[in-house]
Parts: sequence; C-alpha cells; structure tokens
Amino acid sequence: MNHFVAAGRLPEEEAGNERVMEKSRRIVWIDVIKVFSTFLIVMQHSISSSFTSLPVESVDWKILNVLFMLSRMGVPVFIMCSGAGFLARRHTIREIWQKNIAGLVKVYIGWMAVWGIWDVIRIGIQGENANLRVMVNAFLKSILFGKYHTWFLFMLLGLYAIAPFLYEIVRQKEHLVYYMLLSLLFTVILPVFSRIEALDRFMTVADSIHMQFVVGYSLYFVTGYYI
Repeated sequence: MNHFVAAGRLPEEEAGNERVMEKSRRIVWIDVIKVFSTFLIVMQHSISSSFTSLPVESVDWKILNVLFMLSRMGVPVFIMCSGAGFLARRHTIREIWQKNIAGLVKVYIGWMAVWGIWDVIRIGIQGENANLRVMVNAFLKSILFGKYHTWFLFMLLGLYAIAPFLYEIVRQKEHLVYYMLLSLLFTVILPVFSRIEALDRFMTVADSIHMQFVVGYSLYFVTGYYI
C-alpha cells in the first residue's frame, strides 16, 4: 500500500478485483489520528478560558500552557489527514459542489439553527429587548454569520472549492514540491521575518504580490497528501 490513500479508504488507482475489495477497507491509523486531532481541538477550547483565571506563576497555569501549545497542532493535523484522502483521487467539480460542499452547508445550517434557537431562548429568558424582531434577527444572524468556533467550516469550504486545482498540482511531483516551497515561503518564512522589526518590510512586499492561493491552510491539505 502506497502513501496515496483516501481518508480512511484505499485509492481508486488500485487495479483489478483487489482494488474493488480493498476500496471499502478503513485505514484505521488515519481515523485514529483524526480522532486524536479532534480531541486536541476540544481540549484547546476547554482549557483556553483558564488562562485568565489562574496566576501565571502557578504550576496549574504552566501545565495548561504546555497542553494548550500541544493542542494547537489539532487543526493542522486534521486538515492533513483530510488532504491525504481527498487529494488521493479525482473529484469532479459537480461532485464537490453537490456532495462535499452541499453536505457541509447542510451540517452548518443545521447546527447554526440549533444555536439560533438557543439565542432566541436566551433572549426570552433574559427579557432584554425580547420582542419578535430581535429574536428573528438573532436567529438569522446565527445562520448567516455562524459562531466563533465555526470558522473552520468556512475554511473547509474554501479547501473543497480549490481542490480540483490542488489535485492537478499533486499529480506531478515537480509541481507538488514547487507548490509546497511557495507555500512555505509565503505562509511560514516571510511571516516569521515580519516578527523581526528590521525585516518587517519583507511581509509588506509579500502581501503586495497577492499570493493567496499558496497562503494558509492549503499547505496543510497538500502536505497531508505528500506525507
């Protein structure tokens, strides 16, 4: 089995009857990593509020700080696992929009409707401006704009939208390596330079190039496939 694996499944490129039999087999280690990444994300949100309530010099704060730093890898690792699977086979634009994007939008609207109902109930209980217009606006606001913890859903929508282009890039090793080098330059190296006061103009120049296609979470998406 090569490293071109689908998210929990073997790639379509496997030949013959063996491909058909193995295609439905789950790749357990990918699933385990994704579950572990989800745990890290939940842990990060669970302990983040404790930083403001504990003394910085306390042992508890130091322990939580270490755990928080470790939990920061949760989202990148989860995206890499997703990229390892999604880029392992060709997805048509129609398939992406009708299956992946539409499915994600349905999940988003469903959960945001639950949060919208909760906001309406909370407004009714508090009694502050508890009229029909305010409640309807609160409900629609939840669906249209989401919550602070739903940002990753919009990020996934963006990755799905550009996935056909990323797939063509990863098909050729030269293009794949070139893309990763550009991503490292504009996503990691130049931002690090911008932290150095004497070199902060590097980031100003980089921003003027407008390299949005290689900046951000697409690097993790492609790196997962590459690994």
